[in-house]
Order: sequence, then structure tokens, then C-alpha cells
Amino acid sequence: MNASTAVGGLPYVLNASLLNAPPDVDLEGVQRFVKVHYGIVGHVQPLAGERDRTFHISGQKGIDYVFKVAHPDEDPETTNLQIEVLLFLASTARWLPTQRVIPCLDGRHEARFPLSNGGSSSARLVSFIPGDLLRFSKHSSKQRRNVGRLCAELALALREFDHPATRQKLAWDISQAGHLRPLIAEIAREPGRRAQLSRCLDNFDERVEPTLSKLRTQAIHNDFNRNNVIVSAEDNDKIVAIIDFGDMVRTALVNDVAIGAANQLTEADSLLDGSFEFIAGYHQVTPLIDDEIALMHDLISVRVAMSILITEWRASQFPERRDHILRNTPANWARLDRLSAISRNQTTAALRRVCSHNG
Repeated sequence: MNASTAVGGLPYVLNASLLNAPPDVDLEGVQRFVKVHYGIVGHVQPLAGERDRTFHISGQKGIDYVFKVAHPDEDPETTNLQIEVLLFLASTARWLPTQRVIPCLDGRHEARFPLSNGGSSSARLVSFIPGDLLRFSKHSSKQRRNVGRLCAELALALREFDHPATRQKLAWDISQAGHLRPLIAEIAREPGRRAQLSRCLDNFDERVEPTLSKLRTQAIHNDFNRNNVIVSAEDNDKIVAIIDFGDMVRTALVNDVAIGAANQLTEADSLLDGSFEFIAGYHQVTPLIDDEIALMHDLISVRVAMSILITEWRASQFPERRDHILRNTPANWARLDRLSAISRNQTTAALRRVCSHNG
């Protein structure tokens, strides 16, 4: 796959919501807005986010909510997708732990939030599900398997979901990895690092993409990371919420598995043990086929490389948020180094054994 570029030599998959800073939104404005449009009075606290402005609303009636103001440069269809998928899951898969969309007083599911520059952006309110981020929880084999099973159950529920925005080209879609090649020169100053990232993308273009394009596809969550899964504060093995459908895309189903597995890489001697436990849980619900197993080492590696490329580049664009954007990057460089030292055949053989014992 050749690296297509847009204006200024940047990959076309880097849409405007990644290229530009999120909107300025003040807390008092949010308080007024939720009172007028939702009839809710409460305390407002900002939450971290990549593209949107997100807030925790502690309602006076003891009910909490999450309020999101979309990036003004985000395609309206992408914003609508995040609402429609929650409505779809609430209707067809109520047992899944996802947030519920809260309608405005007039029955609409989104409203226009006024911005300080005179413009406006789409805003929505969803339910708040208490718990601990997976990232900060106590990890265990049971937890990793439960996360893998839930990822598979969500994908099963999404098989029949369709929306025009899932067909957009997305920077975080592993299938689009080859288009990120121009970023290497932008962010990797050391020749050794540039060569390492280039090898990873070369391998993707030459070995992975030709097979990946032939595998089963559907709409997937596409971001099953430790910041998008919430566990019970009392029992960290129990998953209570899947959040943030902002990177949903129609792509190879195995990409969803690889993303979840990449986010379970451990700092222990056995780098892939956590990933294998996640995959074992997934495989118990939706068995992987052999072509998917054979690509897993490369898919995990390219996902880690993509995380480095996109976050390093975004940090260069938004230096005031550099520390937050790069909070995981040193660990990802270390993971890529360790993955590069592991034989693909070794990973594939081990994963085939895992899947054969968990089918």
C-alpha cells in the first residue's frame, strides 16, 4: 500500500479533528447548557480526551452523566455514528455494558453547543458508569480473559450494525497503516528509530496487507484499550463498561483482536503472556481462523508502531499537551523493541497452542 498524502505531505487519514486543537469550552457554559437542554443541574468536572471536550456531570438528584462536545472539525457523520451505535446496542444487546444516550428535553439525541469563536459544535449526553479504568486496576489472568470475551461479544453484537461513517478512512485503522509512512520523517530524528518504523511498515505493506484485505470484515470498536474499559471498583475482574466508540470503522475483524492484545502487553519477562490471555478469552467466543492467528504478531507490532507515530506527531503539533499525549510512548518504544526481538514463528506457534486449548 502506498502512502497517500494530503495537503502539506501529511497522510490523508489524519482528519481535521486530529490536525487541530479541541475547542475551548468553559465549565459555566456547560452548566448552563445541560440545564437548558436537559433540565439537569449539577457540578461539572472536565475529563481527559483526545479530540472531544468531555465532562463529568454530578447531578443534584444523585445521577451522574458524561457530557461531550465534539471537535468542530469532526465530520457530522462521525459524531452521529457514536450516538447511533449506542442506540443500536441499547436496542439489540442490552446485556452489554455500554452507556445510554440521554435525550434532550425536546427528544433529540444531540444539540448544538455554542463555542467562544462564534461557531457551534455537536453535543451529547450519555450515562455515567462508575468504576475504575482498566489502566489503573489490578490486573489478573481472569480479568484479561474477561476483557477478551467482552471484546468478542461486542463484535458479535455489531455484526449487523451499519453506518456510512464506518466506511471513512481512519488513521487508527490498522488496515490504513501504510498511509502513515510520511510521519516517520516528521517524528523520528534518530536514524535507527526511523529504520525500525520503516521496517515495520514495509513488513505490513509486503506481508500483512495482502492477506488482511481478504479476511472477514465488519464494523468494530477499534480502540479496546485500557482507557476505554471500566472495571468494578470492588472486583477488578468484573467489566462494567465499554466506552468511546469514536474510532469505530468497518475493517478486518482481526484488527479488533490485535488492538486489544497490544494493550495487554506486559512489562514482565514474558511480553506476550497478557496478550495471549486476552486472545484466549476472545477465541472462546469467536474462534480465530489460522490466517488471523498467523498475522497476529505483525498486527500487534504495527499497532504499537502506529501509536508511536500518531502520538509523537500529535505531540509536535500540540506542545502544550505534549506530556499527556506522550504518556504511553516511552513504554510503546520499549514494547516495539521487545516485539522486534521475538520471532514471528515463535509467537504464531504459541498462539496456535493457546487457541487449541481454548476453543
